Amino acid sequence: MSINILDTEAGTVIRKFRLLTDSGVWFDSIDGRVRNLILQMIQNDQLRKRGVDEFGEVIGYYSMTTDAITNGQKAFNTHYTFEDTGEFFNKMFVIVMRDSLVIDSDGADKVDENGTTNLFNEYGNKIIGLTDANMEKLIQLLRKKYIAYARKVLDIN
Repeated sequence: MSINILDTEAGTVIRKFRLLTDSGVWFDSIDGRVRNLILQMIQNDQLRKRGVDEFGEVIGYYSMTTDAITNGQKAFNTHYTFEDTGEFFNKMFVIVMRDSLVIDSDGADKVDENGTTNLFNEYGNKIIGLTDANMEKLIQLLRKKYIAYARKVLDIN
């Protein structure tokens, strides 16, 4: 007597396991809420609060001249925030690729008599990467979302 395991309850579970794919869980986990969280970590935690790049290094400090020109809006010896016009933050986005994330902005911050300042040309792409601490927060969140996705696909309560 032979038993076709795929015709049993175990076969049902095996078929469900086939539905679990890396790309499926990846795309499901990095939804709009997670993409917004990534941008908030960069914009609020890294740039506004600490003025650091993806390596946790301060990008730069405002000079006395900048303090005087801006009437203290950019106080001497405070870190850069890249909020000058708001365009850099407003144009920042996250794209979910099959096996990676792309975090980008157009880099243009302001137009003045000297032309457009491109922040990436001046400071490099590292100004919008996640620090190790924020990457760890993202990993912990994704771990929970991966488990929830697997439970949903496998119909485990």
